[in-house]
Amino acid sequence: MATIAFMLDHEEGHLLPTFKLARQLRARGHNVYYLGLADGGDFVRRQGFDFIPVLEHVFPRGTM
Repeated sequence: MATIAFMLDHEEGHLLPTFKLARQLRARGHNVYYLGLADGGDFVRRQGFDFIPVLEHVFPRGTM
């Protein structure tokens, strides 16, 4: 079992194509995490994935 992290732009159009792959990886027993700007966290969490915010000191929640 591997730990896999997706790090993408926070915009939905960049995230949407990754969810199918992320679900397949998780179904195979891998740990899947998303890393990104805090403003993208809610959208990722609604898809059922863990989200780890990065660069919060530069781009705090609400900046984008």
